[in-house]
Amino acid sequence: MHKRSKIIKRPAAGYMLVLGATMLITVIGYAAIVTARINTRIVTSTNDWARAGELAIATAELAPLILTDSPDWRTDLTSGEPVSFKLDGCEVNLVFIDEDDDDFSTGLYDPIRAYGIAMVGDAVRVRSVLLTPNSTVPMSCLELAAYSVDGLVGLTATLSTNQMIGTAAGMTGVLLTINGDVEYATTFLGVILNGTQNKAAEKRTMPDSSSVFDYYVNNGTAIPLDSLSSFDGRPSISDAVLTPTSNPYTGELNSEGIYVIDCDGGAINIVNSRIDGTLVLLNAADSLLSAHSAVVGQVTWKPAVPNYPALMVQGQIDLDFEGGVAMKETTLGVNLNPIGSPYNGDEDASLDDEYRSGIQGIVYASDGTALIGNSPYISGALLSDAEMNLSGGTKATVNYSNRYYLDPPPGFGAGPYQPVVGTWRWDEAPCALNFTPCSTDADCCSGTCNNGTGKCRPSAVVEIDVSLTK
Repeated sequence: MHKRSKIIKRPAAGYMLVLGATMLITVIGYAAIVTARINTRIVTSTNDWARAGELAIATAELAPLILTDSPDWRTDLTSGEPVSFKLDGCEVNLVFIDEDDDDFSTGLYDPIRAYGIAMVGDAVRVRSVLLTPNSTVPMSCLELAAYSVDGLVGLTATLSTNQMIGTAAGMTGVLLTINGDVEYATTFLGVILNGTQNKAAEKRTMPDSSSVFDYYVNNGTAIPLDSLSSFDGRPSISDAVLTPTSNPYTGELNSEGIYVIDCDGGAINIVNSRIDGTLVLLNAADSLLSAHSAVVGQVTWKPAVPNYPALMVQGQIDLDFEGGVAMKETTLGVNLNPIGSPYNGDEDASLDDEYRSGIQGIVYASDGTALIGNSPYISGALLSDAEMNLSGGTKATVNYSNRYYLDPPPGFGAGPYQPVVGTWRWDEAPCALNFTPCSTDADCCSGTCNNGTGKCRPSAVVEIDVSLTK
C-alpha cells in the first residue's frame, strides 16, 4: 500500500470551496462528452464488475482535465487525498499521487499517477495512468527579452531592448531609463524611451527553481572547482575555450556542451573566454554581503544545442562584461578557435580573428541578477527568479529571440499534464475505500479509520452527483 502524505480533512462546505466551480463544471462537461460511450457499455451490462470497470476508466480519464481546469490544484489538493463524487449514481474516487516525492508543492515536472476508483455493489475496480506535463508548451516568461519575479531596480542605468522588459513586481530607480516596452505589476519610477507601458500585468510562468537544473546536472559533465584557473583572486574560467570538443580543466568532454560547476557557496569569474555550451553554476553565492559569480571582461558565448540555455546559476550572477564590441585574439593573447574547436566552421592556429562580445541564449538565475557597469549584451532571454539590479552606470542591451519560445529547452516548458502512452493499467487502490478494513487513518482514502469497526469511515466531502441520462 502506498505511503501517503497526511490527509487533510475538510468540512463539506470548505471542500466545495477548494474544489470550486471549475471542477464541478469539468466533471459535468466531461460526463456529457462520454455519456454515449459509457451508456453503450454500462447500460447493456448487469454485471457489477464490468460496470465498475467502465466507471473506473471514465474517472481516471477525468484526471488531466481536472488538473488543467483547476489552476490552484497544487495547493488545494494533497498527494493521496481523494476527490469523491458520484458518477451515474455510483461512488467513485479520483486519487492523485506524486510519484517522485509525494508532494505537489515541489517539482514542477514530477510525474503524477492518477487512480480512478469505482464501487458498484461489492465490485471495486481501479484504473490508473501516469501523467506528465507537456514540456513542449513554453513558459510565458519566454515571451519577453528580460523578466524578473521580484522587481527591477536601477541607479543611473539604461536598459535597452528590441522587445519588452517585464517584472511581476515594480520597476523603480534614480535615473533609470528603459529603452523599449515594459510591463509591471505594481509601480514604475523611471523614464521610458520609445516604448509602451503595460500596467498591472499578471505574473508570468517561470521555471521551478527546485527542478529546472535537474536535466542539465543529470546530463552534464562536472568540472571541479579546484581545477579552475585564478583571476582576481577567484576560481575562474579565464582565457579559455570551453566547447563540446574542448575542456581545458579535466579533459572530459560533453557532446551537448553541458558543464557543471559546484561553487560550494562561493563565486567564480568567467572572463575573456569563448564558450559554446551550457554552463551550470550550482550553490553559487547569493548573499548581499558576499561577492557573486560574475561574467567580466569580454566573452563570446552561445549554447552548443541551439535552444538550450547559455548560463544557469543556482544563486546570483553579476553581468559586468563589455558586450557588443570586437573581441580580438591579438588583444587577449588567446586563440579562441584552435584546431578541434572551430568557430562557425573556421579553425586555425593563429591569433588574428575577431569575435563579437556577448551572450547568445537564455541566462537564468534563481536568486537575482545584477547588471553592474560596462555594457553587457545578451541576445535571447534574461530571467531572474528574484530581483534584477542595474547600477553603476550600466548601459545594458537585452534583445529578444523567439527561438526559446518556439522550442523551449528542458525545464522551460510547462504545459498541462497529459497521460503517458503505455502507462494505463488495472491497479490496486492506493488506499482503503469506505467501509473496507483498515488499521490506521493513513490507510483510508477518507483519512479516517473507525477503530470500533476497523473499517474506513466516509469523509465529510461534497459528492458531485453526475447522472448519465440513459
